[in-house]
Amino acid sequence: MAVTNEAENTATVLLGRGDGTFTASAVDPRTGTGPNYIAVGDFNGDGIPDLAVTNAGDNTATALLGNGDGTFTALVPVATGSRPSSLVVGDFNGDGISDLAVTNAGDNTVKVLLGHGDGTFTATAVSPQTDIGPSSVAVGDFNADGISDLVVASCCNYAYGPGKLAILSGDGTAALRLWQVSRPTMALNSSRLRTLMVTGFRI
Repeated sequence: MAVTNEAENTATVLLGRGDGTFTASAVDPRTGTGPNYIAVGDFNGDGIPDLAVTNAGDNTATALLGNGDGTFTALVPVATGSRPSSLVVGDFNGDGISDLAVTNAGDNTVKVLLGHGDGTFTATAVSPQTDIGPSSVAVGDFNADGISDLVVASCCNYAYGPGKLAILSGDGTAALRLWQVSRPTMALNSSRLRTLMVTGFRI
């Protein structure tokens, strides 16, 4: 497991022993300021899990490249939008390389960071709008065109009513278009939507 430590500006990796218990790695890799969300992927194609962290304190995301022994090497942070709140790994331009999509609670946007295959990323120029206070993001193909789309949950929208779900449709070039904003069903109808999971449920 890997967790962010917001006060220390680090991430801690907990190495599994295989019996349900864990041991913290000896060194906690440095992140940016105020890390608040973490995701795993292979960002340099070496088959070793890497980590990506959003840093709300300095409006960046940090890639931590795995060394294969439970330790990680931090790369130079990449700028996101204002107050990044979550991120998800996907391939948003169809090149077979892992990219990142970051929600930004400070300016109500999503920023796509395109991966280069060596662990580094470049931010796209355009950041599509979401609903107020995006807090979580998940990837899926919601219109069956074979291209990755995003769903974004918004929380803490006290002035404008319950939180909402925004669907952003991808076009295969890393551009995202706000397709639909909807209020969740009664079971989810809360002003504090925090997390999302996409799976193959059928009705």
